[in-house]
Amino acid sequence: MISSTEPSPARGTELPIVKASTTGSPQHWGDRGAVARLRRIPRRALVAWALVALALAVGLVLRCWNLGGVPPALNQDEAVNGYDAYSLFLTGRDHLGHPFPIAGLESFGDWVSPLLTFLTAPAVGLFGLRVETVRAVAAALGALTIPAVYLLAVELFGRRLTGVLAAWLVALLPWAIHLSRWAIPPATVPPLVALTLFALARAAYRRGARGVVAAGLVAGLAVLGYPTMKLYVPLLLLAALLVYGRDYLRVGAEALAYAALVFLAVAGPNLYLSLRDPGGRARFDQVALFATGHAGLGDALRQYASYFAPRFLFVAGDGDPMHAPPGFGVLPPALLPLLLAGLAWLVAEVAFPSVPGRRRSALFLLAAVALYPVPGALTVSSPHALRAASLIPLAAVVAAAGAVAVLDLAHSLLRAARPVLLRGALALLIALGGVPLGLELARQYANYARDYPREVAPLFQYGLAQMVAYARAHEGEYDEIWFSGASAPYIYVLFYDRWPPSDAHASLVVRRAPPRFNRVDALGKYHFGEPADLGGRQLPVLYTVDEPAGGIAFAARGGPTPAHGRVLFIYRP
Repeated sequence: MISSTEPSPARGTELPIVKASTTGSPQHWGDRGAVARLRRIPRRALVAWALVALALAVGLVLRCWNLGGVPPALNQDEAVNGYDAYSLFLTGRDHLGHPFPIAGLESFGDWVSPLLTFLTAPAVGLFGLRVETVRAVAAALGALTIPAVYLLAVELFGRRLTGVLAAWLVALLPWAIHLSRWAIPPATVPPLVALTLFALARAAYRRGARGVVAAGLVAGLAVLGYPTMKLYVPLLLLAALLVYGRDYLRVGAEALAYAALVFLAVAGPNLYLSLRDPGGRARFDQVALFATGHAGLGDALRQYASYFAPRFLFVAGDGDPMHAPPGFGVLPPALLPLLLAGLAWLVAEVAFPSVPGRRRSALFLLAAVALYPVPGALTVSSPHALRAASLIPLAAVVAAAGAVAVLDLAHSLLRAARPVLLRGALALLIALGGVPLGLELARQYANYARDYPREVAPLFQYGLAQMVAYARAHEGEYDEIWFSGASAPYIYVLFYDRWPPSDAHASLVVRRAPPRFNRVDALGKYHFGEPADLGGRQLPVLYTVDEPAGGIAFAARGGPTPAHGRVLFIYRP
């Protein structure tokens, strides 16, 4: 097994720390000092990192294969993320003209979290505004979760095997793969939750000033990732203070003050916008549980429990096919025994720690699991798979810890057996756990590649890309071009047409009425909606786009009208 046996005064076992040479500077890997340091790294550590690197390669393949085709088209949230990134790169403003909106992007009037868009801006600047480009950024973030959970598991429990198993689970988990394949803010949650937990634990165990400040920075960036992180990250910070408070105090007040300042500098504007600005608070006002006026504590508790319900986790998810393929839970059912074993082991370590410091690690991870549903439980509807995205790294580490605990138990029970019998028993145990999981993963992958694109094509506005191209090719023939029957169709015109951002800033006709979403009425000769006097549905059909499952996705009709001149009318039949 991959493990570590070096003692640590803080928590029992950890990775060895390779000290820097004092006789020369490490200029590159060919340098003698660098080679000597590489040789001093334990062989098991190199094997572990090689396995993590392989998991990363596999995870990237699963996340980057056919990015433009699965999901089958561009969701409106992806389109606004991509075009805002394009606008930021070219002008320093979002598509509605707000300069450097680090506190939040107005988007459709819901003031979305800005981190993914700012990370996407350099990519679209270098590789162009394309579906594959914006999704590749989300895929890269999803793949970052793989080494992040390895570092987290090793930092918490000092077992490389736990870290390697957690990394492979994240690499292969269908929910994690799907969330990495469409470019929406929840894609930032799994890597940032894993890195935040790692940074907080490392700062406590290593007791370094730089580590504490780094934890403040990572936590601040996590807040900028997705609205649920505005509550979940402060809850994690509170849990870390309760579990590791004495360790942080030993670092010193100055370092803690710097960490707090860094956190507030990064996350403060976003938190202020969400709490104090009516526009920034609009989306939460739409979905807040207690904003309904008739919800109570009991409703919040029921919603909290729904995030641990077997039906949500292992059977049907939240019922929204955009969030997870229909007919599947967010986690494979074969993972349930490992999750239960991991939770049991963590509780046992809290009650009877096997090595010094293990109680705090187990308690911190259990606290993160217990707190993960809180932001989602305070909103409707619940459970909501996107608001549960923080579970991805947590489930991977818990399941990996459970697998290692089972292997350790079997090893201790069979210690007196002959080596060949011991190896055979452990191999059988691994097969009993791995084969059902492998079969379940294969079934979900096949469904995702074959059936899922047909099932969700209308939800991802399939056909609008072709319709925008048709409209652009024929726009000189018409006085007005109308789009109807799609969610925020104007953003698709901006995205697929690569509309000059400075022109969009000046030309968009926007009606704002928070907490409702913005309404965009016009962009030059493009109009959005269907006025009563248009008569667009009586015009001759000129062009159609068929859905993958059959039927017409969008149709274009065109011709002269009494009130609007020559009109091209695009709609969903």
